Amino acid sequence: MYMVLPRVSEVSNYAIANGTSSYGGGSYTFNVNGQAIEVVKNSTGINNQQGSINYILNNTVELPQFTGTASFGNLNSSGAFVSGNSINYTSNTPQSQISALSVRLSTVGDSTVNNSQFIIMIPKGFTSSVNDFYLIDKDVGNYFGGVFNGSNQYSTSNYSIEDLGKVGPNGEQLFKIQLDFNPGWNAAQNFGGQFKLTLDQSSRERRTTYYCLYHK
Repeated sequence: MYMVLPRVSEVSNYAIANGTSSYGGGSYTFNVNGQAIEVVKNSTGINNQQGSINYILNNTVELPQFTGTASFGNLNSSGAFVSGNSINYTSNTPQSQISALSVRLSTVGDSTVNNSQFIIMIPKGFTSSVNDFYLIDKDVGNYFGGVFNGSNQYSTSNYSIEDLGKVGPNGEQLFKIQLDFNPGWNAAQNFGGQFKLTLDQSSRERRTTYYCLYHK
């Protein structure tokens, strides 16, 4: 995906083009929908007082393909993943038996974005908090079918997390995770995090619908 960001320049009739006098800063011509438009390269010397006005044209932002995923469950004593989708959770379910929501933030392809943002939806009937989010410190790939590329060795300075509230389509709680890097697949920089969940006592409805979405 590509986006073109506009930049501002002066049209060249404000200054003599091509720098032929002290009142002109030179010009550049580009085409928009078949129309040639001439703009000032540099306004130094206009009225002998104004400062420089430089421009950037077609500054391209390139977004990678999002390849992240989420899983709902825990690892057993053998390190194998056990899905929590079929468990009937009640108010009597011990906290130790409540599944966690694990997320793999990953992308593939070139990117010019340095502060990737992701939206995570907590399953309906559960809640979490920014203090209940952790980096997965071992067996990261086991949560995602063995698919994970990277060491997952990050510090809290590499990411931030924000609670957006219960604003999901069915009142689910959403979180935003922002990284200070692009979790590229080829660069072996996948990011693996986990939300500790608790039962939402204000909701009798339990759904194991969740998502992990690339935001920017």
